[in-house]
Amino acid sequence: ISVDVNNVSLREPVPGLSEAKYLKQTDVKPFDTKLTLLENGLKVATEPHYGMYCTVGGLLSFFKGM
Repeated sequence: ISVDVNNVSLREPVPGLSEAKYLKQTDVKPFDTKLTLLENGLKVATEPHYGMYCTVGGLLSFFKGM
């Protein structure tokens, strides 16, 4: 099925894809942060949150050689 996802409401399932499963607020431990180190050295911190949103942040740290 060819569907233009730009024309599908965020409140409706996308035809041809399985329906999203949402967590209940009681299934999420607050501040349950997981830290993952990728092969390229990038550290990724993730935290489960209840709700229909996503937050992305970034931090760059540069050190000058001594």
